[in-house]
Amino acid sequence: MKTKLNLLVAILLFLAAVAERAWGFEMTPAVQAELEKMKTQISGWAGDSVIVKAVTEQNGKGPIAGMDNAKWKTIRRSDDAVKEFQNNAAGKYLKSKFDASGGTFTEAFLNAAQGEKVAFVEKTTSYIHKGSAKFDVPFGR
Repeated sequence: MKTKLNLLVAILLFLAAVAERAWGFEMTPAVQAELEKMKTQISGWAGDSVIVKAVTEQNGKGPIAGMDNAKWKTIRRSDDAVKEFQNNAAGKYLKSKFDASGGTFTEAFLNAAQGEKVAFVEKTTSYIHKGSAKFDVPFGR
């Protein structure tokens, strides 16, 4: 789980860097303090038994056979396969945390060891992140 947390932290820091470059956003001590608060929140999520169980179970199964990002893009948000990611225990957990954030978070999803989705609040643009730098680099592949 620590590696997953490191990935989430890396994404938060990446987003902060993009905001700084694109919009002249300054990384002030106050902004850094907010990022630290978010890291603490997310690390609590990552250690919750609902999340750990969902990832452990998914790691035992692996990605959906034949599903890649191109096929994923053709699946409608209303499809039962998509709804399963939202309605499983981890999806409901993420939704509750997402809603409780008061707009702090704009997206919440959970990946398994091979980068495939386990749960999310809203359908993501990609099903699997394996092979992309944002997944491979933090995992040392």
